[in-house]
Amino acid sequence: MRKTLHELAAGYAAASGCLCKSEDGSCQAVLTVEGLDVHIGLVESSGMIVFQTGVALLPQAGREEFCMKLLTANNLFLDTMGFTLGVDEHQELVTIQLAWDLSHLEAESFARIVNNLLAVAADWMIRLNEWRPSSSAGEGSAPAENSGEVPFMNFLKV
Repeated sequence: MRKTLHELAAGYAAASGCLCKSEDGSCQAVLTVEGLDVHIGLVESSGMIVFQTGVALLPQAGREEFCMKLLTANNLFLDTMGFTLGVDEHQELVTIQLAWDLSHLEAESFARIVNNLLAVAADWMIRLNEWRPSSSAGEGSAPAENSGEVPFMNFLKV
Protein backbone atom coordinates (compact mmCIF):
# COMPACT_ATOMS: atom_id res chain seq x y z
CA MET A 1 0.00 0.00 0.00
CA ARG A 2 2.80 2.43 0.84
CA LYS A 3 4.43 1.77 -2.52
CA THR A 4 1.13 2.47 -4.30
CA LEU A 5 0.72 5.77 -2.43
CA HIS A 6 4.19 6.90 -3.45
CA GLU A 7 3.75 5.80 -7.06
CA LEU A 8 0.45 7.69 -7.35
CA ALA A 9 1.82 10.86 -5.74
CA ALA A 10 5.06 10.80 -7.77
CA GLY A 11 3.11 10.10 -10.96
CA TYR A 12 0.79 13.03 -10.31
CA ALA A 13 3.75 15.31 -9.61
CA ALA A 14 5.53 14.25 -12.80
CA ALA A 15 2.39 14.72 -14.92
CA SER A 16 1.41 18.08 -13.41
CA GLY A 17 4.84 19.59 -12.78
CA CYS A 18 4.22 20.11 -9.07
CA LEU A 19 6.56 19.15 -6.23
CA CYS A 20 6.17 15.88 -4.34
CA LYS A 21 7.74 15.25 -0.95
CA SER A 22 7.64 11.69 0.32
CA GLU A 23 10.00 9.21 1.88
CA ASP A 24 10.19 5.57 0.88
CA GLY A 25 8.43 3.45 3.44
CA SER A 26 6.38 6.29 4.95
CA CYS A 27 2.60 6.51 4.98
CA GLN A 28 2.44 10.06 3.70
CA ALA A 29 3.28 12.41 0.86
CA VAL A 30 2.88 16.12 0.24
CA LEU A 31 2.12 17.61 -3.16
CA THR A 32 2.86 21.32 -3.49
CA VAL A 33 0.70 22.81 -6.21
CA GLU A 34 1.28 26.54 -6.84
CA GLY A 35 2.20 27.14 -3.21
CA LEU A 36 -0.58 25.06 -1.67
CA ASP A 37 0.31 21.83 0.15
CA VAL A 38 -1.95 18.81 -0.36
CA HIS A 39 -1.21 16.30 2.39
CA ILE A 40 -1.87 12.68 1.51
CA GLY A 41 -1.79 10.00 4.16
CA LEU A 42 -2.37 6.29 4.21
CA VAL A 43 -4.38 4.67 7.00
CA GLU A 44 -3.00 1.17 6.60
CA SER A 45 -5.43 -0.49 8.99
CA SER A 46 -8.35 0.41 6.72
CA GLY A 47 -6.64 0.76 3.35
CA MET A 48 -7.93 4.32 3.10
CA ILE A 49 -6.00 7.25 1.71
CA VAL A 50 -6.74 10.73 3.08
CA PHE A 51 -6.30 13.95 1.10
CA GLN A 52 -6.20 17.25 3.04
CA THR A 53 -5.32 20.89 2.52
CA GLY A 54 -5.75 24.11 4.50
CA VAL A 55 -8.21 26.70 3.24
CA ALA A 56 -8.29 29.50 5.86
CA LEU A 57 -7.14 30.59 9.27
CA LEU A 58 -9.74 30.47 12.03
CA PRO A 59 -10.95 33.92 12.97
CA GLN A 60 -10.18 35.15 16.46
CA ALA A 61 -13.53 36.90 16.85
CA GLY A 62 -16.89 35.34 15.97
CA ARG A 63 -15.42 31.85 16.00
CA GLU A 64 -18.59 30.12 17.19
CA GLU A 65 -20.71 31.58 14.38
CA PHE A 66 -17.96 30.80 11.87
CA CYS A 67 -17.75 27.17 13.04
CA MET A 68 -21.56 26.81 12.91
CA LYS A 69 -21.40 27.83 9.24
CA LEU A 70 -18.76 25.13 8.69
CA LEU A 71 -21.00 22.51 10.31
CA THR A 72 -23.98 23.61 8.25
CA ALA A 73 -21.96 23.37 5.03
CA ASN A 74 -20.81 19.86 6.00
CA ASN A 75 -24.38 18.62 6.58
CA LEU A 76 -24.96 15.89 3.98
CA PHE A 77 -21.97 17.34 2.10
CA LEU A 78 -24.47 19.93 0.82
CA ASP A 79 -21.96 22.68 0.07
CA THR A 80 -18.70 20.72 0.01
CA MET A 81 -19.08 18.62 -3.16
CA GLY A 82 -18.44 15.45 -1.15
CA PHE A 83 -15.44 16.79 0.75
CA THR A 84 -15.41 17.49 4.48
CA LEU A 85 -14.50 20.75 6.17
CA GLY A 86 -12.56 20.45 9.41
CA VAL A 87 -10.79 22.51 12.02
CA ASP A 88 -7.19 21.92 13.10
CA GLU A 89 -7.18 23.73 16.44
CA HIS A 90 -3.43 23.32 16.92
CA GLN A 91 -2.65 25.21 13.71
CA GLU A 92 -5.75 27.47 13.96
CA LEU A 93 -6.65 26.29 10.47
CA VAL A 94 -9.78 25.33 8.52
CA THR A 95 -9.09 22.28 6.36
CA ILE A 96 -10.85 20.40 3.61
CA GLN A 97 -10.34 16.67 3.21
CA LEU A 98 -11.52 13.46 1.62
CA ALA A 99 -10.91 9.79 2.44
CA TRP A 100 -10.87 7.24 -0.37
CA ASP A 101 -10.26 3.51 -0.62
CA LEU A 102 -6.75 3.06 -2.01
CA SER A 103 -7.75 -0.17 -3.75
CA HIS A 104 -10.10 1.87 -5.97
CA LEU A 105 -7.46 4.36 -7.11
CA GLU A 106 -5.30 4.42 -10.18
CA ALA A 107 -3.40 7.35 -11.68
CA GLU A 108 -6.42 8.91 -13.40
CA SER A 109 -8.77 8.76 -10.41
CA PHE A 110 -5.99 9.94 -8.07
CA ALA A 111 -5.39 12.97 -10.30
CA ARG A 112 -9.13 13.66 -10.48
CA ILE A 113 -9.39 13.66 -6.68
CA VAL A 114 -6.38 15.97 -6.23
CA ASN A 115 -7.67 18.35 -8.93
CA ASN A 116 -11.18 18.35 -7.45
CA LEU A 117 -9.74 18.97 -3.98
CA LEU A 118 -7.84 21.98 -5.33
CA ALA A 119 -10.93 23.36 -7.08
CA VAL A 120 -13.15 22.92 -4.02
CA ALA A 121 -10.39 24.39 -1.79
CA ALA A 122 -10.19 27.48 -4.01
CA ASP A 123 -13.96 27.94 -3.75
CA TRP A 124 -13.86 27.56 0.04
CA MET A 125 -10.98 30.01 0.39
CA ILE A 126 -13.23 32.64 -1.17
CA ARG A 127 -16.30 31.65 0.85
CA LEU A 128 -14.48 31.57 4.17
CA ASN A 129 -12.87 34.91 3.50
CA GLU A 130 -16.38 36.34 2.95
CA TRP A 131 -17.64 34.73 6.17
CA ARG A 132 -14.80 36.19 8.22
CA PRO A 133 -16.17 38.58 10.85
CA SER A 134 -15.14 42.21 10.46
CA SER A 135 -11.68 42.92 11.73
CA SER A 136 -11.28 44.10 15.27
CA ALA A 137 -8.14 45.39 16.91
CA GLY A 138 -5.33 42.87 16.68
CA GLU A 139 -7.31 40.27 14.74
CA GLY A 140 -5.62 40.80 11.40
CA SER A 141 -2.41 39.03 12.30
CA ALA A 142 -1.96 35.32 11.78
CA PRO A 143 -0.69 33.02 14.50
CA ALA A 144 3.10 32.86 14.43
CA GLU A 145 3.32 29.29 13.18
CA ASN A 146 1.09 30.06 10.18
CA SER A 147 2.48 33.44 9.22
CA GLY A 148 4.32 32.06 6.19
CA GLU A 149 1.27 30.16 4.90
CA VAL A 150 -1.33 32.89 4.50
CA PRO A 151 -3.15 34.00 2.50
CA PHE A 152 -3.66 30.75 0.60
CA MET A 153 -5.88 32.42 -1.97
CA ASN A 154 -2.99 34.43 -3.37
CA PHE A 155 -1.07 31.28 -4.27
CA LEU A 156 -3.69 28.98 -5.75
CA LYS A 157 -4.59 29.43 -9.41
CA VAL A 158 -6.98 26.62 -10.28
